[in-house]
Amino acid sequence: MKKTILFLIFLITNLYCIEFKGEFETLFAEVNYNKRNFFEGLNFQKYYGYNELKILLDDAKTNKFYLEDRIRYDFINNVYTNNLDQAYILINLTDIFSLKLGRQRIDFGVGYLWSAVNNIDKPKDVYNPTKYNFGVDGIKTNFDLTKFLNFPSNLSFCVVLTTDVFSSDLSNSKFGFQTYSLIFDNLELGCVYSYNKKDFNNHLIGIYTSYDLKGFILAAEYALNLNKDKNFCQVLINFNKRVSQKSFLLAEYFYNELGYDNKKVEEFYETIKSSDDYVRHSGLFIPGYFSKNYLFLSFNYEVLYDIYFSLSLLTNIESFGMFLYPKISFERFENISLSIEFIKNSSGSTKKDEFYFLPHNYLYLFRINYYF
Repeated sequence: MKKTILFLIFLITNLYCIEFKGEFETLFAEVNYNKRNFFEGLNFQKYYGYNELKILLDDAKTNKFYLEDRIRYDFINNVYTNNLDQAYILINLTDIFSLKLGRQRIDFGVGYLWSAVNNIDKPKDVYNPTKYNFGVDGIKTNFDLTKFLNFPSNLSFCVVLTTDVFSSDLSNSKFGFQTYSLIFDNLELGCVYSYNKKDFNNHLIGIYTSYDLKGFILAAEYALNLNKDKNFCQVLINFNKRVSQKSFLLAEYFYNELGYDNKKVEEFYETIKSSDDYVRHSGLFIPGYFSKNYLFLSFNYEVLYDIYFSLSLLTNIESFGMFLYPKISFERFENISLSIEFIKNSSGSTKKDEFYFLPHNYLYLFRINYYF
């Protein structure tokens, strides 16, 4: 079966002149766990490992077809999984109007890890924000107004399904609208509106901007969410700078008024006494979304020729709990990357936070990537 699928991909790419590229990754990790009373009775794996084939098909000449798929084999548990991240067609109907249909990223706003104005896309992986492009199923239209306004500007509208494609109730879909303009070649401005009936009749009204100050990129987003039961705001501030050709620095602050305050976190601490309690609440303890104030830092630097050091840090500003993620990569071989990585989760010393409730204390990871 797998050989048949690969043969069909090869046949299609040659018949329709579609660019075929991808990545093969092998990862092995050893995990050390926190010792908490509410973890007793839960079975945690000491080791994780997988082989993953990532396939990208791109109609590069016409830009009318794109597919991104990941086939993963968990060799510790002998389990195969398939993740279709993106699969869409882009149709340019006129010089000013195009539509994109299928699984895709909507990409409203200017955020890196978070976005205050984009509640339509799936949240990014906080440990690897750019590694996975989790798509949503829907249609996005774009009106290019550049020729009328004499500067880059467009309007976008999208409808995104919230349930399975074949059993979706359109009335529960997410609807989004965005305006975008590039002024003076270095100032971006945009407005966003979205509506989601399924999430408490949520109306989001947001604005965003980005300014290029001689290579220093300053960006900000603000959104007001009008819910049936509660209104709340979110704020994002982003700074990034390419230090050199192969070195990069980024800092991003995120305020989420919907996050839990210290009183609510203490209530969780008093409530969760057993493994059953923990399992019922475990979906809440997501780093970067649990509390109100967060800071994310990322730095990449070429230490020696083809040897890179990167460091990512996400901290809960209210508790100073955090994860620390250093990585050393060796990329001297053509199309091959080797990396040694370490992830450490640390809870706040005086206040409880999501890192206190996470089972993982620290992880050692070894990763090999082959690009083709």
